[in-house]
Amino acid sequence: MNAFALNKADEGWRFLERAIEKSDQGYYQPIIYAGDRASKEGDLKKALKYYDEAIARQPLSSLYLKKARIHKYFYEWDIAIENYEVFLAQARLSKERKKVAEQELANMKFGKEKYAEFQEDRQSVVIEKLVFSDDKMEYFPCITGDGAELMFTARDMDAPATDENLWVASRTGNGWSARATPMQGYLNSRGNEGAASISADGTTMIFTACDRPGGKGSCDLYRSSYDPKRGWGKPELLPGKVNTGAWESQPSLGPDGRTLFFVRGRHSQSDNLDIYKATLDADGVWSEVHPLPRPVNTHKRESSPFMHFDGTTLYYTSERVPSIGGSDFFMTRYLGDTLWSTPENLGFPLNGFSDEFSFIVDHTGTTGYFASNRAKWNAPISSFGDGLDLYAFELPERIRPLATVFVNGVVVNERSREALAGAEISVYDLEDGRVLFEGFSAAFTGAVRPMLAPGKTYGFTGKKAGYLPYSERIEILEDARSAVEIAMRPMERGSSFVLRNIYFELDKSELLMQSTQELKALYEVLETNAELQATIIGHTDDQGTAGYNQRLSLERAEAVVSYLRDLGIDSSRLQAEGKGMREPISSNDTEAGRAKNRRTEVLLR
Repeated sequence: MNAFALNKADEGWRFLERAIEKSDQGYYQPIIYAGDRASKEGDLKKALKYYDEAIARQPLSSLYLKKARIHKYFYEWDIAIENYEVFLAQARLSKERKKVAEQELANMKFGKEKYAEFQEDRQSVVIEKLVFSDDKMEYFPCITGDGAELMFTARDMDAPATDENLWVASRTGNGWSARATPMQGYLNSRGNEGAASISADGTTMIFTACDRPGGKGSCDLYRSSYDPKRGWGKPELLPGKVNTGAWESQPSLGPDGRTLFFVRGRHSQSDNLDIYKATLDADGVWSEVHPLPRPVNTHKRESSPFMHFDGTTLYYTSERVPSIGGSDFFMTRYLGDTLWSTPENLGFPLNGFSDEFSFIVDHTGTTGYFASNRAKWNAPISSFGDGLDLYAFELPERIRPLATVFVNGVVVNERSREALAGAEISVYDLEDGRVLFEGFSAAFTGAVRPMLAPGKTYGFTGKKAGYLPYSERIEILEDARSAVEIAMRPMERGSSFVLRNIYFELDKSELLMQSTQELKALYEVLETNAELQATIIGHTDDQGTAGYNQRLSLERAEAVVSYLRDLGIDSSRLQAEGKGMREPISSNDTEAGRAKNRRTEVLLR
């Protein structure tokens, strides 16, 4: 043992083998030590040989436990389970230790099941270490919406755990740059920074920093904004109810820019880490903070959430039972309100016997990245790496998120054609009125970049002081990128514009919920510009009689007036007018043309 302690393994093994040879049949301790030593060195077959020899001399329950764990690493599930059941039957365990042991046995049976599924539906899943992931500990990857940059947390192998920083690698063709570099600007300090998340439009970063002056807990969440000329700005403590005296970390900013997932616990090693969700309110404060419900959170540790750009699919890490390794990757989908689908273990080869965490997927939904201490997916413990590295792989179809398209939008002044910064743009689902994106057009470029499901038509609204509300229905194509121009017109008395996303019940004047975003935008214009008055003008197509259409158009205009009045606009500033079918702007010979003619127009006076 002294030789092993002095790193003289060869000499140690000579002494150990001699001790085994000279020991009598009842002396088994040197054999067990040899098995433990071989296991530690990664020679698992050699370890099994010694454990079998030790069992022949003295069938201790602990030896069956050791054998079970090794057979598992060779995917010899039945042998592993058989040995573990012998251990459970023979070992004298406390109630608590027995519970833990039964959980481990359940994990083995689950591993057998998931491995059989993988063997039956074997897809070629190639998991490759990223080219720049080498001499450091790398974890918590984060990818931009356009897939151009991969950011991650890193520290030197021999550095203390209090010296983490944010690094970045850039896309080069189909791969990544050979070297990554520390992120410049105000983000990194002498303390801990990491676990970043970037908004889909690339303008906002939320990341974790620990023990900073003015913080609320050991680790808190901070926000930084991107300036095309100056880079990432000085971080500020995230306003609202996210940060507390507890440990907050591992943020994931939803594609709408107003939903945040993060992890909270007493400290980083807490047994009760849970995933929380926060919502950004109208004042720019993160409020309505709640833990995700079961079955997403459990009494075990849940961590590293990643909400995909589709706004529906959440990937995360959990130590729930049953599992394959100590911590596994799971996937759940948002079903609406507070409902989530039953979490699905991603199975082999993404989960293995190592600890997996910080799983992300790019906007295409086909390429994923994660951190692990594995050397290769199917290797026993002898091939585990010394530290965490970043890996990339192609997602099997069964666990892919919904397809999304990176929308390259730009906001311009309709007259001057110059880029318009600071316009508040909202995108929502025309089917259910759900807001999918809210953000401001970028300085200098006017860029706004939502991520949306392709093949659908969305409502786009825009508002900015001094400009008429923008209202449009835009179809997002299947292309990898979609270009959208949002042209906003300067506001003038006497201006008129069409609210293109005002919807009513068929042949009725009851407003549908999909109209809410448009009407709120109009309300804010009138609320901000108290000197303006508005005439709401209803138009119809030519289906039906002239008298019927005249009456319907007026009733619909009056419904809009009533809605604005209920929000607080003085009725003296509002007027309703119906023009029926008299002023078409398109042909009534097609449904597309008739849809354009059925419109709500606003005249500012």
